[in-house]
This record gives sequence, C-alpha cells and structure tokens, in this order.
Amino acid sequence: MPSQQRLAPLRLVRGSVGHAGTLMQWAMADAFRTHGQLALKPVGVDAVGTRYECRVISDRRELRKVFQLRYDVFRAEYGSPPSIFRLDVDGFDRHSIHLAVIDRTTRLPVGVYRLVAETSRMGFYSAREFALGPFLARPGVRLELGRACVHPEHRNGAVLRMLWKGLVDVARSQGADQMFGCSSVICPPTFERGAASVTLLGGLRQELDSLHALRPLQGVVPQKRYEMTRDMRHVWDVANAGEPPVSGASAILPALLRSYIRAGAYVIAPPAYDREFRCLDLLTVFPLPPRG
Repeated sequence: MPSQQRLAPLRLVRGSVGHAGTLMQWAMADAFRTHGQLALKPVGVDAVGTRYECRVISDRRELRKVFQLRYDVFRAEYGSPPSIFRLDVDGFDRHSIHLAVIDRTTRLPVGVYRLVAETSRMGFYSAREFALGPFLARPGVRLELGRACVHPEHRNGAVLRMLWKGLVDVARSQGADQMFGCSSVICPPTFERGAASVTLLGGLRQELDSLHALRPLQGVVPQKRYEMTRDMRHVWDVANAGEPPVSGASAILPALLRSYIRAGAYVIAPPAYDREFRCLDLLTVFPLPPRG
C-alpha cells in the first residue's frame, strides 16, 4: 500500500534530555509490551527466500530496528520531525502486529508494515484523518495497514512480494476478509499555489478513474482538520478520465499503490490533506484474494 501512514515520532521540542529520555523509555516500554496484551489470534508468518525472509517481529531488539528503519525513511522522504533517539514510535505500536522483511545477510529489517486489528484499544489510525463510520458499518472483518516503508536499496519485486504474502497471511490468521489504510502521495513544496495542485490533484483523479479504482463510499470523507481547500476540492471534483489529460501530469500514483490496484485495491474517499507531512492520503481498501 502506502506508501506510509504516519504519526509524528516522539521528539524533543523543549525540556531536558533527562525528561525526554524518560518519555522515550516509557514509549518504548509501552510498545514492547505488544504481544502479551493484544486480543489477537496466533500469528504465523514465515516466508524464506534466497536473500530475504518475512516474519512477525516480537523480539525487543528487532522491534527497535523496525522503529529505526521507519524513522530513517520517513525523515528522509517526508521530512518528519527530527528525534535525538532516531526512532519512530507511537501509542499504536503497542496494539499492533509488526511485519518485517529481513535481509538475511545483515539481519536488518528492510521492509515493514504495522497492522492494527479491530480489537485494538486504540481504534484505527485512519479514523484521525477520515470519518470511517459508513465503512466500519459494513459487514466484514478488517485489518488496518500502516507505517509501511521499504529501505531505498531494497525496493525490488522480491521484497514487495514477500510483504504482500505476509500481509495476506496475517490478515487470514486474524479472520479478516479485507485490509485498508492510507496510501500517501507526496506534494511538491508549491502544492498550495494553484498550478501545482491542479497538476497533482487533477492528474491523480484522472489516473484513479482510468484504472476504475475510485469507488466513493457515501459519508466517508476527510476529517475537518484534513480537508482540502475549496479550490482543491473543486479540482478533484471536476477532473475525470474523460477529460483531456491535465497538463504536466504523468504517473502520479506511487508504484506500490498501483501494484495494489492491479491486485484489486480501490480508493473510497476524496484525499485527506496532511499539511504537516505535505502529502495527500488516499483511503484504500484491499479485498483479500481468494485462497489458492
């Protein structure tokens, strides 16, 4: 999917290093209490290839490396706020399943996902950006995907295939019949200056329409804090695949999201605009493929 789903990592703004250290110790300890307190069914994922293996992370030291990878990727690509601890960790991590592809040579995670079940005490992260009521009212068991990232040197088909297989295995172990989450599209620095928003939003809408991947669900809309401006909403509403291509727009969808769409994923709401991370978030649903 995503690209990424994000909460700002714990970071120093004011206060002493000692106080910040105490906060980080609390956050890390909270995250590391994950597997003993989740209302989850047993999870079994164990895919091994020549160079990589995919599994659920439960070891404290490995989980810390997952948080480090997330921080490094989100900091470099989304400009997330700096942290002296170089860790991306938040309150959802304690209530999540952490899936990782491991490089068997370095023993380091190179691709990760965080999965949140409907039994999570925290609820779903996406609810902070979208009004999910009509979606959650539909029948079915859902698993939320988030905090997805892949190390730049390992963005290849082998890693993506392993992640996808691992996601499907985890979802089935939890009795889920669909996955969902926010897929992010990075906005240029000039996004709010007219022409850039027309190019990105218009091209994005046309691309989704051309792939038959936009299936709006009535009532599922961005929360007020994440609404686009009126002009942006107008661009989104009027653009469609039947119009001439938007000038300057080409292949706007991230490659990962495009691959998910080819596998049957679709978007159910207008984009949420995350101003802090300067990106558009697309609420994406992934029906599970039939068992085979």
